[in-house]
Amino acid sequence: MVATAYLPAQQAYISDQVKYDQSGRALASVDIAFAGSGIVGFPLAGWAIELWGWRIPLVIIGILTFVAAAFIWMELPRTEIHTKSTLTRAILMKASLQSNVQASMGVALLAMIGNGIYISIWSIWLSADYGFDAV
Repeated sequence: MVATAYLPAQQAYISDQVKYDQSGRALASVDIAFAGSGIVGFPLAGWAIELWGWRIPLVIIGILTFVAAAFIWMELPRTEIHTKSTLTRAILMKASLQSNVQASMGVALLAMIGNGIYISIWSIWLSADYGFDAV
């Protein structure tokens, strides 16, 4: 869900930091990391839920998030500031009240709600009809 806002900024940052002829490889590596984390992480989370309950995977993910954020904060190279922004709260409010911005936010919100409902119903269906549990 957060990917809608995060991925474009991440891809722009990676493309800006990597030489042009290597940017495709860098972007593909990050995309493979997302898929790999799901392939490895989901079964591990399922086993942890089976053994210790629903809270443990969330605690583990939270701890790993803080560790990763600290590592990223320390290791990412500083970027050059290309422009100076004078964005104030009033300018942000004026921009967010424009009809096209509100429509875009509404579409994004509805898409995220639809995705969440789909995943929830799908998991309930798999659990009820086929007996699939977290593992």
